[in-house]
Amino acid sequence: MKAITYKHSKADGLLGYELLPARYGEKWNQIEADSVFIYAGDFDYLMPYLKKHYPIVDPVTNDRYGYFDTTGFNPIAKALWANILAEMKAYQTKDRELKAFIRSLVTWLEIQLEWADEIIIFGNV
Repeated sequence: MKAITYKHSKADGLLGYELLPARYGEKWNQIEADSVFIYAGDFDYLMPYLKKHYPIVDPVTNDRYGYFDTTGFNPIAKALWANILAEMKAYQTKDRELKAFIRSLVTWLEIQLEWADEIIIFGNV
Protein backbone atom coordinates (compact mmCIF):
# COMPACT_ATOMS: atom_id res chain seq x y z
CA MET A 1 0.00 0.00 0.00
CA LYS A 2 1.33 3.42 -0.90
CA ALA A 3 0.45 6.74 0.67
CA ILE A 4 -0.72 9.88 -1.08
CA THR A 5 0.19 12.88 1.04
CA TYR A 6 -0.32 16.61 1.17
CA LYS A 7 0.96 17.99 4.46
CA HIS A 8 1.17 14.83 6.49
CA SER A 9 2.40 15.49 9.98
CA LYS A 10 4.00 13.00 12.36
CA ALA A 11 1.28 14.11 14.77
CA ASP A 12 -1.15 12.09 12.63
CA GLY A 13 0.71 8.94 13.63
CA LEU A 14 -0.83 6.06 11.70
CA LEU A 15 -4.33 7.49 11.80
CA GLY A 16 -6.02 7.84 8.46
CA TYR A 17 -7.94 6.12 5.71
CA GLU A 18 -7.24 3.24 3.36
CA LEU A 19 -8.92 3.44 -0.04
CA LEU A 20 -9.46 -0.01 -1.48
CA PRO A 21 -10.88 -0.65 -4.97
CA ALA A 22 -13.18 -3.67 -5.30
CA ARG A 23 -15.59 -5.45 -7.59
CA TYR A 24 -19.05 -6.31 -6.39
CA GLY A 25 -19.19 -9.78 -4.92
CA GLU A 26 -15.64 -9.71 -3.55
CA LYS A 27 -15.36 -10.25 0.17
CA TRP A 28 -13.73 -7.14 1.60
CA ASN A 29 -11.07 -9.11 3.47
CA GLN A 30 -10.04 -11.05 0.34
CA ILE A 31 -9.53 -8.14 -2.04
CA GLU A 32 -6.08 -8.17 -3.61
CA ALA A 33 -6.17 -4.78 -5.34
CA ASP A 34 -3.59 -2.10 -4.61
CA SER A 35 -4.84 0.36 -2.05
CA VAL A 36 -3.67 3.79 -0.97
CA PHE A 37 -3.46 5.35 2.47
CA ILE A 38 -4.22 8.96 3.26
CA TYR A 39 -3.27 10.33 6.66
CA ALA A 40 -6.04 11.86 8.76
CA GLY A 41 -4.83 15.46 8.47
CA ASP A 42 -4.60 15.24 4.69
CA PHE A 43 -7.95 13.48 4.43
CA ASP A 44 -9.61 16.51 6.02
CA TYR A 45 -9.33 18.19 2.61
CA LEU A 46 -11.36 15.38 1.02
CA MET A 47 -14.03 14.99 3.67
CA PRO A 48 -16.35 17.74 2.35
CA TYR A 49 -16.53 16.01 -1.04
CA LEU A 50 -17.64 12.80 0.62
CA LYS A 51 -19.90 13.97 3.44
CA LYS A 52 -22.18 16.01 1.19
CA HIS A 53 -23.34 12.83 -0.58
CA TYR A 54 -24.57 11.09 2.56
CA PRO A 55 -26.76 9.27 3.26
CA ILE A 56 -25.86 6.72 0.59
CA VAL A 57 -27.30 3.33 -0.28
CA ASP A 58 -25.11 0.46 -1.43
CA PRO A 59 -26.48 -0.48 -4.87
CA VAL A 60 -25.84 -4.21 -4.34
CA THR A 61 -26.76 -4.84 -0.70
CA ASN A 62 -29.19 -1.93 -0.31
CA ASP A 63 -27.50 -1.18 3.01
CA ARG A 64 -28.02 2.44 4.02
CA TYR A 65 -25.11 4.45 5.34
CA GLY A 66 -26.38 7.57 7.08
CA TYR A 67 -23.00 9.21 7.59
CA PHE A 68 -19.34 8.81 6.70
CA ASP A 69 -17.85 6.49 9.33
CA THR A 70 -14.40 7.74 10.33
CA THR A 71 -13.71 4.52 12.22
CA GLY A 72 -15.03 1.94 9.81
CA PHE A 73 -16.29 0.79 6.47
CA ASN A 74 -17.53 3.17 3.75
CA PRO A 75 -18.31 1.51 0.38
CA ILE A 76 -18.75 4.15 -2.32
CA ALA A 77 -20.07 3.03 -5.71
CA LYS A 78 -18.44 3.95 -9.01
CA ALA A 79 -21.40 6.14 -10.05
CA LEU A 80 -21.07 8.27 -6.92
CA TRP A 81 -17.31 8.52 -7.41
CA ALA A 82 -17.96 10.06 -10.83
CA ASN A 83 -19.73 12.97 -9.08
CA ILE A 84 -17.08 13.28 -6.40
CA LEU A 85 -14.27 13.27 -8.97
CA ALA A 86 -15.98 15.99 -11.02
CA GLU A 87 -16.21 18.15 -7.88
CA MET A 88 -12.57 17.50 -6.98
CA LYS A 89 -11.41 18.39 -10.49
CA ALA A 90 -13.38 21.64 -10.39
CA TYR A 91 -11.77 22.77 -7.12
CA GLN A 92 -9.63 25.87 -7.58
CA THR A 93 -6.68 26.72 -5.37
CA LYS A 94 -3.40 28.57 -5.68
CA ASP A 95 -1.74 26.10 -3.30
CA ARG A 96 0.44 24.05 -5.67
CA GLU A 97 0.98 21.26 -3.14
CA LEU A 98 -2.74 20.88 -2.52
CA LYS A 99 -3.37 20.92 -6.27
CA ALA A 100 -0.78 18.16 -6.75
CA PHE A 101 -2.29 16.13 -3.88
CA ILE A 102 -5.78 16.33 -5.37
CA ARG A 103 -4.47 15.58 -8.86
CA SER A 104 -2.59 12.50 -7.58
CA LEU A 105 -5.65 11.18 -5.79
CA VAL A 106 -7.96 11.87 -8.73
CA THR A 107 -5.57 10.08 -11.10
CA TRP A 108 -5.34 7.05 -8.80
CA LEU A 109 -9.13 6.91 -8.41
CA GLU A 110 -9.73 7.18 -12.16
CA ILE A 111 -7.32 4.32 -12.87
CA GLN A 112 -8.95 2.11 -10.25
CA LEU A 113 -12.48 2.94 -11.38
CA GLU A 114 -11.68 1.67 -14.87
CA TRP A 115 -12.15 -1.83 -13.46
CA ALA A 116 -13.55 -1.47 -9.92
CA ASP A 117 -17.24 -1.22 -9.06
CA GLU A 118 -16.57 0.66 -5.86
CA ILE A 119 -13.86 2.17 -3.72
CA ILE A 120 -14.16 1.21 -0.08
CA ILE A 121 -12.78 3.64 2.48
CA PHE A 122 -11.67 2.18 5.82
CA GLY A 123 -11.10 4.70 8.56
CA ASN A 124 -9.14 4.19 11.76
CA VAL A 125 -9.55 7.67 13.18
